[in-house]
Amino acid sequence: MSFSPHTYREYLAKHFVAGEFIVSGPQTPRIGGVIMIKADNRAAVDCIIAQDTFNINGIADYQIVEFTPIMFNTTT
Repeated sequence: MSFSPHTYREYLAKHFVAGEFIVSGPQTPRIGGVIMIKADNRAAVDCIIAQDTFNINGIADYQIVEFTPIMFNTTT
């Protein structure tokens, strides 16, 4: 599969609609991007990443940071 921005946006949209992605966007400076994922476990995250067109085309490295949220902003 070759990379296309359209295909990548479809990938993002699919996971936002499924409720798996919370927020995404480019880093500043523009050296990569960030996606915050809601998942039950690491295996679910790995499955989502396996579908990422950046991953499929070997053009991205991933840093997974797992955390347990304890505070939330409920005003938005």
